[in-house]
Parts: sequence; structure tokens; C-alpha cells
Amino acid sequence: MLTIFRIDYAASIAIIAGLLTIIPLAGPLLGIVPPAFVVLLTHPDNPLLAIAVAAILLLIQQITYNAVGPKLMEKAFKLHPIVVLLSILIGFKLAGAMGAVFVVPVLGIAVIVIKKLGYHFLTPKKNSLSVAL
Repeated sequence: MLTIFRIDYAASIAIIAGLLTIIPLAGPLLGIVPPAFVVLLTHPDNPLLAIAVAAILLLIQQITYNAVGPKLMEKAFKLHPIVVLLSILIGFKLAGAMGAVFVVPVLGIAVIVIKKLGYHFLTPKKNSLSVAL
């Protein structure tokens, strides 16, 4: 998007913004600041361009993090998107940023283990001592 608007240093700004968006919950908003700030510095005569860049980035992030992201997590971990979002909120509340980052993989592993154990203990097994007639 920065290249479309012909913003200088687009690649380095995108890397910094991408690193900031890794931070749970506040990261997407923090990721908007560097591009808008650089646009203000490189185009001081056009502050509307900085506002447009920030608004478009906010729109793209909202679509990505609220619609696409949970669906990808659902496919990767076989969890419903609402379960993913709630687990991130609970993980953040219990363990802060690290909890929000690691809660979905831990929850995915727990679901897989529970399914495997349930299958192992609930499926009928053939008795090896019985004689076939």
C-alpha cells in the first residue's frame, strides 16, 4: 500500500510496522504509527496523505485480524474462530502478552491430545483372547 502511494522507504517502514503488529492486542494500532509518521515527515505539505495511509492501513488490519486471521487459525488448529478469539483474550488476561501469543498453539495441542485420548479409550477393542468361530 505504501508503494502505491509512492511513499519513500516503503520496505523498511513495512518491516518495522510488521514487527510492531506482532504485539498482541495493541500491535495493530502501533503498526499504523510508523507509516503515518514517515508520511508526515516526507510529505509535510500533505497531512491528508498521512491520514489516508493510516485509515487504509487500519481498514486492512481490521479485515485481516478480525475476519481472515480467525479463519486461518480455525483451519490450522481445527478450532472455531470464537474459541480462538476468546482464548487469546483469556491468555492475555492470565499471562499478559506471552499468554496471548502462546495460548492458541497450546489450546490446539490440548484439543488434539484430548481427541486422541478419547478415541483411544472410547473405541471398542477386539479381545485378543477370544477365539473366532
